[in-house]
Amino acid sequence: MAKCGELTVAIKARSTELLGYEVKKEELAFMPYLSHLIANNISLNNLSDEEEIVLEELKSKGLVIQSKRLQCTFDYWVAMQEICYIAYIDHSNR
Repeated sequence: MAKCGELTVAIKARSTELLGYEVKKEELAFMPYLSHLIANNISLNNLSDEEEIVLEELKSKGLVIQSKRLQCTFDYWVAMQEICYIAYIDHSNR
């Protein structure tokens, strides 16, 4: 039985369908916080080194943009919400 936030086969499969790649556990762990940062236009001053690495990978893929404020593509936003739902909200697979 999977734990809340665990990178499961279902999450890997869905992320591949939505994003074209399997999310890593670091990206999965960062997604709820990244969603919060983007939605609330919060400063990036307190990111951990691991979160910085994930953010840079997302920027290099063109999924996250940082100009005056942190933004992401519509497709990444939708994928992130669905993946977070599967990982943190949906208890049917636990």
